[in-house]
Amino acid sequence: MSVARRTLALRAALLLAAACNGNKAPLHPAAGAPHDVLLQVAGRPVRVELALDDEARAQGLMNRTQLADDAGMLFIFTDEAPRTFWMKNTLIPLDITFLTSNGTLINVGHGTPGVEVPGVNSTAPARMVLELRAGWSADHGFKPGDRVEVPQELLDLAR
Repeated sequence: MSVARRTLALRAALLLAAACNGNKAPLHPAAGAPHDVLLQVAGRPVRVELALDDEARAQGLMNRTQLADDAGMLFIFTDEAPRTFWMKNTLIPLDITFLTSNGTLINVGHGTPGVEVPGVNSTAPARMVLELRAGWSADHGFKPGDRVEVPQELLDLAR
């Protein structure tokens, strides 16, 4: 699928998600960045970049020197499976949170800059991984069993 077609599909999915979102905070792309969405995490808006394919998931947050408090990256996979994340070329400490298909938080791991081994593991099969600045989960009470509402339309874009 071409970049233009993927962008159009993502925008259509986001509009549909916003229309179906009821009284919840709307989901919409960030200005100038069609692969960013706004999610509610622990009752707070968090702007997340989407990693929907192998290339984006492999790159992740590598080589970045900062991450805003209200920002993160959401990795969406095509299936639920045990996940291991490593911090190769990642320069900032991270909370690495593992989520099921329905957005339930499984566990929070802590990524140390530059540490590849051992990786940070999910304690159960995960469909999504949300990376946030280190300490965000504890600071905002984001704990196992909490849910992040991720529309099916976004899950369907993973490849």
